[in-house]
Amino acid sequence: MVLTVVGTGFCFIPGFLGFLGIGIAIFGLITGIAGMTSVKTSPGNLGMDIASFIYGFTGLSVGMGFQIKFSNGHLDMLLLPLLESKLIILFFTGLILFIAVQLLSRKKWRAAGICAAVILYLFTSSAAWTILTIFERSGRSII
Repeated sequence: MVLTVVGTGFCFIPGFLGFLGIGIAIFGLITGIAGMTSVKTSPGNLGMDIASFIYGFTGLSVGMGFQIKFSNGHLDMLLLPLLESKLIILFFTGLILFIAVQLLSRKKWRAAGICAAVILYLFTSSAAWTILTIFERSGRSII
Protein backbone atom coordinates (compact mmCIF):
# COMPACT_ATOMS: atom_id res chain seq x y z
CA MET A 1 0.00 0.00 0.00
CA VAL A 2 2.90 2.35 0.73
CA LEU A 3 4.12 2.09 -2.87
CA THR A 4 0.72 3.04 -4.26
CA VAL A 5 0.37 6.01 -1.91
CA VAL A 6 3.82 7.31 -2.88
CA GLY A 7 3.11 6.68 -6.56
CA THR A 8 -0.21 8.51 -6.37
CA GLY A 9 1.54 11.49 -4.81
CA PHE A 10 4.20 11.64 -7.54
CA CYS A 11 1.79 11.12 -10.45
CA PHE A 12 0.65 14.76 -10.26
CA ILE A 13 4.08 16.08 -11.26
CA PRO A 14 4.21 16.63 -15.04
CA GLY A 15 6.93 14.77 -16.91
CA PHE A 16 9.39 12.10 -15.85
CA LEU A 17 8.59 12.14 -12.12
CA GLY A 18 4.89 11.78 -12.88
CA PHE A 19 5.50 8.71 -15.02
CA LEU A 20 7.84 7.34 -12.35
CA GLY A 21 5.03 7.77 -9.82
CA ILE A 22 2.62 5.95 -12.13
CA GLY A 23 5.11 3.08 -12.44
CA ILE A 24 5.53 2.88 -8.66
CA ALA A 25 1.75 2.86 -8.23
CA ILE A 26 1.39 0.04 -10.78
CA PHE A 27 4.06 -2.03 -9.02
CA GLY A 28 2.33 -1.55 -5.67
CA LEU A 29 -1.00 -2.37 -7.24
CA ILE A 30 0.23 -5.67 -8.70
CA THR A 31 1.52 -6.75 -5.29
CA GLY A 32 -1.86 -5.74 -3.84
CA ILE A 33 -3.72 -7.79 -6.45
CA ALA A 34 -1.55 -10.79 -5.64
CA GLY A 35 -2.33 -10.33 -1.95
CA MET A 36 -6.07 -10.01 -2.58
CA THR A 37 -6.20 -13.31 -4.41
CA SER A 38 -4.09 -15.21 -1.88
CA VAL A 39 -6.07 -17.47 0.45
CA LYS A 40 -3.29 -17.05 3.03
CA THR A 41 -4.03 -13.34 3.38
CA SER A 42 -5.78 -12.70 6.68
CA PRO A 43 -8.91 -10.50 6.75
CA GLY A 44 -6.91 -7.76 8.47
CA ASN A 45 -4.31 -7.67 5.72
CA LEU A 46 -6.96 -7.94 3.02
CA GLY A 47 -7.95 -4.36 3.81
CA MET A 48 -4.43 -3.20 3.03
CA ASP A 49 -4.59 -4.96 -0.35
CA ILE A 50 -7.94 -3.35 -1.15
CA ALA A 51 -6.54 0.05 -0.20
CA SER A 52 -3.58 -0.70 -2.46
CA PHE A 53 -6.01 -1.30 -5.33
CA ILE A 54 -7.85 1.97 -4.68
CA TYR A 55 -4.67 4.05 -4.49
CA GLY A 56 -3.12 2.24 -7.45
CA PHE A 57 -6.24 2.78 -9.54
CA THR A 58 -6.20 6.47 -8.66
CA GLY A 59 -2.49 6.72 -9.37
CA LEU A 60 -2.79 5.24 -12.83
CA SER A 61 -6.15 6.63 -13.95
CA VAL A 62 -5.94 10.16 -12.62
CA GLY A 63 -2.17 10.31 -13.06
CA MET A 64 -2.35 9.36 -16.74
CA GLY A 65 -5.20 11.82 -17.25
CA PHE A 66 -3.02 14.49 -15.65
CA GLN A 67 -0.01 13.58 -17.82
CA ILE A 68 -2.16 13.60 -20.98
CA LYS A 69 -3.53 17.03 -20.03
CA PHE A 70 -0.06 18.54 -19.71
CA SER A 71 1.45 16.83 -22.76
CA ASN A 72 -0.22 19.28 -25.19
CA GLY A 73 -1.64 16.48 -27.32
CA HIS A 74 1.50 14.36 -27.53
CA LEU A 75 -0.04 11.50 -25.51
CA ASP A 76 -3.45 11.47 -27.20
CA MET A 77 -2.59 8.06 -28.68
CA LEU A 78 -3.26 6.61 -25.20
CA LEU A 79 -6.92 7.65 -25.33
CA LEU A 80 -9.53 5.08 -26.31
CA PRO A 81 -11.38 5.97 -29.55
CA LEU A 82 -14.87 5.39 -28.14
CA LEU A 83 -17.87 7.56 -27.41
CA GLU A 84 -18.30 8.91 -23.92
CA SER A 85 -21.35 6.75 -23.15
CA LYS A 86 -19.57 3.57 -24.24
CA LEU A 87 -16.55 4.50 -22.14
CA ILE A 88 -18.71 4.89 -19.04
CA ILE A 89 -20.30 1.48 -19.67
CA LEU A 90 -16.84 -0.04 -20.25
CA PHE A 91 -15.57 1.51 -17.01
CA PHE A 92 -18.36 0.18 -14.79
CA THR A 93 -18.42 -3.22 -16.50
CA GLY A 94 -14.66 -3.55 -16.10
CA LEU A 95 -14.86 -2.55 -12.45
CA ILE A 96 -17.60 -5.11 -11.69
CA LEU A 97 -15.75 -7.85 -13.57
CA PHE A 98 -12.53 -6.94 -11.75
CA ILE A 99 -14.20 -7.39 -8.36
CA ALA A 100 -15.81 -10.67 -9.47
CA VAL A 101 -12.48 -12.02 -10.73
CA GLN A 102 -10.83 -11.08 -7.44
CA LEU A 103 -13.47 -12.93 -5.44
CA LEU A 104 -13.33 -16.02 -7.66
CA SER A 105 -9.55 -16.18 -7.84
CA ARG A 106 -9.36 -16.12 -4.06
CA LYS A 107 -11.07 -19.52 -4.11
CA LYS A 108 -9.59 -21.13 -7.26
CA TRP A 109 -7.35 -20.44 -10.25
CA ARG A 110 -5.17 -17.86 -8.51
CA ALA A 111 -2.61 -17.36 -11.32
CA ALA A 112 -5.28 -17.01 -14.01
CA GLY A 113 -7.23 -14.67 -11.75
CA ILE A 114 -4.23 -12.39 -11.27
CA CYS A 115 -3.63 -12.21 -15.03
CA ALA A 116 -7.30 -11.51 -15.73
CA ALA A 117 -7.42 -8.90 -12.96
CA VAL A 118 -4.42 -7.02 -14.35
CA ILE A 119 -5.93 -6.99 -17.86
CA LEU A 120 -9.31 -5.84 -16.54
CA TYR A 121 -7.55 -3.20 -14.46
CA LEU A 122 -5.76 -1.80 -17.50
CA PHE A 123 -8.97 -1.65 -19.55
CA THR A 124 -10.83 0.02 -16.68
CA SER A 125 -8.02 2.50 -16.06
CA SER A 126 -7.71 3.43 -19.73
CA ALA A 127 -11.47 4.04 -19.87
CA ALA A 128 -11.18 6.19 -16.73
CA TRP A 129 -8.33 8.39 -17.98
CA THR A 130 -10.07 8.78 -21.35
CA ILE A 131 -13.29 9.87 -19.60
CA LEU A 132 -11.37 12.32 -17.42
CA THR A 133 -9.60 13.77 -20.45
CA ILE A 134 -12.83 14.11 -22.46
CA PHE A 135 -14.55 15.85 -19.56
CA GLU A 136 -11.61 18.20 -18.98
CA ARG A 137 -11.30 19.15 -22.66
CA SER A 138 -15.00 19.84 -23.00
CA GLY A 139 -14.96 22.13 -19.96
CA ARG A 140 -17.17 19.91 -17.80
CA SER A 141 -16.36 19.01 -14.24
CA ILE A 142 -16.84 15.57 -12.71
CA ILE A 143 -17.19 16.95 -9.22
